[in-house]
Amino acid sequence: MVKLKKKLIVEIDFDLHKEFKKTCAIKNDSMSSIVKNAILKYIADHRKNVIY
Repeated sequence: MVKLKKKLIVEIDFDLHKEFKKTCAIKNDSMSSIVKNAILKYIADHRKNVIY
């Protein structure tokens, strides 16, 4: 379970980094807004894989 958690965190981190770079290139937004939007997009894209 711990290994799975670590892998998930790394994958989220990687996706957030990609989203962060894309978002920064598109518009000059506040840091919290960029991160929040990236997280929301990640969750929306992976909703079927998320276990609550």
